Amino acid sequence: MIATRDVEAPASPGIHEWIAVAALVLLAFALRAAHPAQMAVEHFDEGVYATRLWFADDAVFPSRHLYAPPLVPWLLRQSIDAFGPSFLGTMLPGVIAGTLTVALVWWTARRWFGTTAGFAALLLAAFSDFHIVYSRTALTDAPLALWLIAAVYCFERSFSRGSLRWAAAAGVFTALAWWTKYNGWLAAAIATAGLVAWLVVRRLEPKPGRAHAPSTLRLFWCWLMAIAVAGALWLPVLEGLGPVGGYAAVAENHRRYLVGVSGWWSAMIHHAGAHRLFDGWLTITSVAAALLSPVVARVLSRSTWNESGAADATRGRQTSALRWMCYAAGVIAFTGLAAVVGSAVALALLAAGGLAAQLVASRNTSTTAANPRRRPHSHRTLAICLVAAWFFGLMLATPFYRPYPRLSLPWLVSAWLGAAALVGWIADRWTGRTASSGGEQFAVARQPAVLGLLTAALAAAGILGLALSAGRLSERRVAGWQSRTGLETIAAAAGLEMERIAGEPPSEGRPPFVAYVYAQPALVFRLNAAGAVAQPLGDLGFGDAEPGVPVFLLLDPDSLDDPRLIRQWELLRPRSRQVAVYDYRPSDLVLLNELSPRELAHRKGTGRETTRRIGLYQMRDR
Repeated sequence: MIATRDVEAPASPGIHEWIAVAALVLLAFALRAAHPAQMAVEHFDEGVYATRLWFADDAVFPSRHLYAPPLVPWLLRQSIDAFGPSFLGTMLPGVIAGTLTVALVWWTARRWFGTTAGFAALLLAAFSDFHIVYSRTALTDAPLALWLIAAVYCFERSFSRGSLRWAAAAGVFTALAWWTKYNGWLAAAIATAGLVAWLVVRRLEPKPGRAHAPSTLRLFWCWLMAIAVAGALWLPVLEGLGPVGGYAAVAENHRRYLVGVSGWWSAMIHHAGAHRLFDGWLTITSVAAALLSPVVARVLSRSTWNESGAADATRGRQTSALRWMCYAAGVIAFTGLAAVVGSAVALALLAAGGLAAQLVASRNTSTTAANPRRRPHSHRTLAICLVAAWFFGLMLATPFYRPYPRLSLPWLVSAWLGAAALVGWIADRWTGRTASSGGEQFAVARQPAVLGLLTAALAAAGILGLALSAGRLSERRVAGWQSRTGLETIAAAAGLEMERIAGEPPSEGRPPFVAYVYAQPALVFRLNAAGAVAQPLGDLGFGDAEPGVPVFLLLDPDSLDDPRLIRQWELLRPRSRQVAVYDYRPSDLVLLNELSPRELAHRKGTGRETTRRIGLYQMRDR
């Protein structure tokens, strides 16, 4: 019969751990805040969230309710009021949210899967190029990821303890996620699916593992408390949608972006390709560092690799070097795999393996009341079920929507936790905190020749993958530091040109000119930030401004692909005079909304830069 051990909850972090974590979190902040001059409002949705039509204090961007709930626009307004419409005012909420997410990922993985898993998750999150990219934007995705992990963590605490207070906290964070993005209710969906899975798995566990678990009735009350709090706090948003068509208008708008079953696979490939396109040495190195965390933990614990007795220990010493080499080769191989196919695929494999390994390990764990640090293994099973519901649920659901890369950010957080679960499982076995399967655990070690060949093959494959990907990874540098100031430069140039043409304002209280902007909310934001009067257009059917006030139009005529818009432009063309044409290169973050990762990578490889054109036109009176 296999001996079993308890799942031991990690001790509170010591001073050295706190110092190491603080240093890594500060480094994560530096990576997200570095090169501030490269940051600017550029993405369409960024312009929608950040634009406040300052010539009318209560006005917001037209139909802004279709794009997001009001929390992020409100945060941006407070930040811009405090720091001005610079990179600091517009990007600070995202940078802070991204940094706090890194810290919370560490704490959550540590609490659920152990100290080593916490460090692995911290490394994966801190150095993720994909997360750095979206933490340096004025989009809703970085704040959503923060609220989502906070809510799921609180759900776990509530269900494991039967605590209504933690349930209320889970409801608050779910509401914050819901106030941030319309799919913020995902936190409640993850918790519900995870709870149901846990109740099923818990019935299969031995009774000692369920001794301290809350009753099903208590769990129902905790779940109901969280849902009630989240729903109550969401009601103001729902009521605010009433005058603009209610939530039905939002849902109808979202339905336009569903791709259905037929588009699921291509959307999945698009998401995986986007992660690969953003991957740089930071991301790939973080995968290797996370996988090496158990080695560091084992060295620090000074425990033996082989735990099956003195005879096996003697034999273990004879093959210890080969085992170390084999694991190192495995790390190299997996790092090479991440470099070749992308970090998203590698993390998906690690997470799936980690969740399966943790679930199996939890079945071989018993509990004891002798040690207060011993946690009922059923509670770790709860964490596994929550992460599994999150990871597999979003992997299935996300590709049903148009593949905007930022939509996969919540899934990425669950992949970090799943990969950390694997690291924690390895560390637990090596440091003797979980059950061992006896001498058969390392049966391959009895055949040094086989182990040697396996080691050589793994190392060679990993080195080959890294060598083939070295050029691409080096070229990427830090993807998040790519310049996003193209539209900001155009706004400055166009603003000066319009001022030159308009001259002095005709009278006090009247603007020197009015600039209409089609399909570029970021330009509206930058022009308004510079003090100009700029208004967004949903189409090209706009009227004249006040008599005597020059009117300008900014748009790219070549981007008009709707017959109605083309007809409107044909009617406007005789009344327009082209003043200037500005070319700019959108960042990869924007281009991936329009191009597939393969097409964008091909254009980069062939030196064909993808540029966009904005024309400045002065409109004549009728």
